[in-house]
Amino acid sequence: IVGIPPAPVLSGASPYCVGDPITLTAAGQGGVYNWYSNVGLTILVNTGATYSPVLGAGSFTYYVTETAGTCVSPSSNITIVVNPANIASAASSTPTVCINTAITAITHTTTGATGIGAAVGLPAGVTANWAGGVITISGTPTASGTFNYTIPLTGGCGAVNATGTITVTPTNTVSAASSTPTVCINTAITAITHTTTGAT
Repeated sequence: IVGIPPAPVLSGASPYCVGDPITLTAAGQGGVYNWYSNVGLTILVNTGATYSPVLGAGSFTYYVTETAGTCVSPSSNITIVVNPANIASAASSTPTVCINTAITAITHTTTGATGIGAAVGLPAGVTANWAGGVITISGTPTASGTFNYTIPLTGGCGAVNATGTITVTPTNTVSAASSTPTVCINTAITAITHTTTGAT
């Protein structure tokens, strides 16, 4: 006489990232393990002690029974979560601003991440913050130049950076005249120059 086996014991670490190999395992009395994708046990997806589904992002529940002879165990279930790969959108703008002038906020929309690491390459006076899946870059730059920034996403799946460029122009300056000549009428002057910065 073969008794009804107990519900199988299921294992399989979760969460996963999209693309990770997934291995789920059933253990019991060594019978035949049937894996189903619905609680009604009508959609059979695998037979065997292990199951390695290939899945996209989402939450998935499997139900497993063990058959010993003609006896079928109660089902056990396991739910696994597959997280999407991190994504960072392009910058909402690539501004050119004057030094000591507040920039209009630059945003990057993210998917999958739970925060950001330390930003690299932002001009002094400008910072990046993350909230609700959106990186917001704001502030008043106090240094001039072309700044190519990188902001790493944290949490979620994959090493992904938000990147962009901020150009900060210096304050216009003009030097004193190279000379203040005194010349006779109808006599060509030696060229007088002024050196400028910032102006176009």
